[in-house]
Amino acid sequence: MPIDVTNTMMPPPAPRKPRRRRAFTIVELMTVLTFVAILAALAIPRFAGSIRRQRADAAANRIVADLRLAQRHARIASVSQTVQFYPSQLRYELVGLANPNRPSETYTANLSQTPYEISALSVDCGGDSVLTYDMYGMPDSGGTIVVWIGNETRTITIEASTGEAGVSE
Repeated sequence: MPIDVTNTMMPPPAPRKPRRRRAFTIVELMTVLTFVAILAALAIPRFAGSIRRQRADAAANRIVADLRLAQRHARIASVSQTVQFYPSQLRYELVGLANPNRPSETYTANLSQTPYEISALSVDCGGDSVLTYDMYGMPDSGGTIVVWIGNETRTITIEASTGEAGVSE
């Protein structure tokens, strides 16, 4: 004979109390906010310094790339190519070379604008701010170009014997 399970003597289940949701206390909230504020205070200056370093590197690399472009153009076209620096205006120009983006304009780089935003530029190319590569790609002089962004500096050195440009901190 089958067993009847419905007739067992089990007490009915006890009613469950509704669970209370636990919220954050004001002390816990203030502790977390203080911790986040301390981390932000430590991270922001480091982040700003990293942006200055990146901009200084980008500006120096841009100058080196454009000097190599001027040297290569002088060799390929068998003409002199002049790079005129305007330190007070934080810009330079590859005289007579067309801007690749706007062929009707001269190739000019303004280092005071984004993404570079340099604060100072110093140029010494044999006593002036003009560097000319002859038809063989040899410079008329060696020189140094210094880029400043805040306390970050990058120095570009142009070898007088080869015209090779390189960056150092």
